[in-house]
Amino acid sequence: MPRGRAGAGRTPTRAGVRGIRLSGGEVQHTAVARALVRRPDLLVLDDVSSARDVETERSL
Repeated sequence: MPRGRAGAGRTPTRAGVRGIRLSGGEVQHTAVARALVRRPDLLVLDDVSSARDVETERSL
């Protein structure tokens, strides 16, 4: 289950079934970020921006 970073004096935020609900764009953003952190030799992205807003899509 993905966990957000905790602020000073706060507990981490849980996201997923028992945590907060994420939008489709947030789920995709998290998946892309997790893939990039692993630094794969090859990363295949198919329609990676389908659930994103225009501004975020442009930044990709």
